[in-house]
Amino acid sequence: MENMRGLRCPCCDTTIEVFPPVREEDSIWALGVQRLGSVPLDPKLSRSSAAGRPVVVDDRDCLQARALRAIAAKLHDTLG
Repeated sequence: MENMRGLRCPCCDTTIEVFPPVREEDSIWALGVQRLGSVPLDPKLSRSSAAGRPVVVDDRDCLQARALRAIAAKLHDTLG
């Protein structure tokens, strides 16, 4: 899973790459680790966590919650 993969601009809805991308050959993916998904960076994720409420409960339809549910589904399918 990639955490903090880009930031969605609240004004224009484009993705801002806050951190430089890691070259594929320098990443864990080059070792054969399965990429389950990416979770975009968003302050609501940390606020929700700090409040003790997972973002998947606090804001079910936000981009981060959808990404986390998709990752959970892939993990479930992988572990079967």
